[in-house]
Amino acid sequence: MSSDPDPSAVRRRATIADVARAAGVSPSTASVVFSGKAPVADAT
Repeated sequence: MSSDPDPSAVRRRATIADVARAAGVSPSTASVVFSGKAPVADAT
């Protein structure tokens, strides 16, 4: 029996870049949305 974890079971945290890519926006825009520091248009 191997003590190595199943590679398909290993998960990593999503990064701002991952979220931005999935949303079709820039990492800067995703960061602004998460931080709530500036308004972002609904169309974005």
